[in-house]
Amino acid sequence: MADHSPLSAVEMSETRSAQVRSNLRSALRKPRLWFYLAWHYGPSTLQRIQSRANALRQGAICAALAVLVSACADPGFDQTPRTAEIPLSQATHAPQIFYADTTRECGFNIIETVHTRTYANQGDIELWCRDPADRSLIDDLDFKRLPTTHATTARSRIRNVEGYLYDTLSKRVFNGRKWVLVEDGAFAPIPDYPTQLVWHQVMEPGSDYDYIQIGRYYKGYMGYSVFTDRGYHGSFDGYFSAITAFEDDVIVNFDRQVKRYDIPMQTHDDIHILNGETVDAEDNWIYGFFPYDDVLIYGSAVRGSVNPNGPLTIYDGETLDTHILPSANAARGEAREYYSYLRYGDDVLIGTYPSGYLVNYSPDRGFTLTDSPENTYDYAYREAQSLTLLKGNPLVGMYPWGEIFERVDGAWTVKTLFDGIRDTGRLVPFDKAYRERFDLSEEEFGGAGIFERYADIFASLPPEHQPADLTDANQVALAKAAGIDTTSWGLRITHMVVMSGELCVGTGNMAGALYDADVHDWIPKRSADWYGNVFCADVPGHILVKKSQSRGATVQLLGDRIVIRKDGEIVQWADW
Repeated sequence: MADHSPLSAVEMSETRSAQVRSNLRSALRKPRLWFYLAWHYGPSTLQRIQSRANALRQGAICAALAVLVSACADPGFDQTPRTAEIPLSQATHAPQIFYADTTRECGFNIIETVHTRTYANQGDIELWCRDPADRSLIDDLDFKRLPTTHATTARSRIRNVEGYLYDTLSKRVFNGRKWVLVEDGAFAPIPDYPTQLVWHQVMEPGSDYDYIQIGRYYKGYMGYSVFTDRGYHGSFDGYFSAITAFEDDVIVNFDRQVKRYDIPMQTHDDIHILNGETVDAEDNWIYGFFPYDDVLIYGSAVRGSVNPNGPLTIYDGETLDTHILPSANAARGEAREYYSYLRYGDDVLIGTYPSGYLVNYSPDRGFTLTDSPENTYDYAYREAQSLTLLKGNPLVGMYPWGEIFERVDGAWTVKTLFDGIRDTGRLVPFDKAYRERFDLSEEEFGGAGIFERYADIFASLPPEHQPADLTDANQVALAKAAGIDTTSWGLRITHMVVMSGELCVGTGNMAGALYDADVHDWIPKRSADWYGNVFCADVPGHILVKKSQSRGATVQLLGDRIVIRKDGEIVQWADW
């Protein structure tokens, strides 16, 4: 198994020792550590460890003995069956209640969501109990920052990969204590779930590029993707645009066109020369493809379009069915870009820019632009960059104030990720301080007025931070890259990832510019940690079962405990 490990031998030993020494008590409640143990000891030993540990949790001594597959006395718990064993195969994309009384209701649902080019959760099943009198969750979430993933950008792009929390920008996996680099060409196989990491090198005859990586072109650049016998699971690097599997082929968006490739399983030593079929030749930039039953749904950001809203397209494998939403805001549009997708029952919710409203797609009604979540602060614009479900409730991660909106029984509530970030009436966080720093009037918040000032803004920075090649044509791009644009320090919630018993969110600023106290001196240094990090909150009474592990599994409520069984043994549990 060592040859397939994403961690080096030294890292593996250090990780295992550190987890056994200092993380056992919490590890027993975090299923991604069970995947780690399975990877080393095999599935049969894992089941023995889990069933033993699930019955113990009586302090560090018993926990340590459990990890060593030793014996401890079972302290016992209420094993009164409140439900029969229910196959997880009955889960759907709509929340279903399988038990309810006056104090709790328990249910399950599938989570299928794409955020800005990345599957955050791909067909995972969440099981949960909640208070029927108070179904709202976000006010009770206490987010804690994980160690910084990397020091090259103020962005994070996280996803749940077979129980691991993985950041695709830094190519690092969180091992329960720190982020560890995943070596190119390697990722841990999961027991009973054959995984093959494949290597793509794509050439377009007659193109301007020597090599085309799936989703983006780079001369001589190779990209890695994961396929299994159950489908495509994404690309492991930070340089791909929208990509998905569809009808045994791969659909990609690069050079602002949609193309389709018949890509077979490959070994690392194979080079395949492939010809892509152009599916959609429009000048479109796409932030995500979303498979829906037998079709593919995607929204496009159109450059130069006279219509304020970008098109939404349904691709059935042969034809394109394109829809343009009507807009009440003819000047700017309300859905110029589409960032996130979530399956909710038979519908798909789609997060937009610049209104931050959700588009609702249903087979019966087509695409409808809603007016929610409500824009109560009349911001100049918002981005609904991430969507997910938590205990059956839809959540939306919103720029520019780092807000999480939650829908409960049709009504929206909101939680700001950080206290003190919201500044009513302002464009973005620190907007007033920004204007004072660069002597900008209140009217100069966008358009040509601010663009004409970038040369002055750069000139006010220390000499080593002034670009030598500043021109009228590139000043906007350079200002964004340097983090001195008006909107640079709006807080994005780029991804929300559901783990078992946890919700993790990744943050970032507009262009990923790293904080520099000599440049960004209008921003308090303590606030720099808001950007480009990962924050996780415990979710009690919650279990996430990966799609790959759900075959043949059942759920049952025993007393106050949700238990997951596979092959007759308890493999996961959570207390209500």
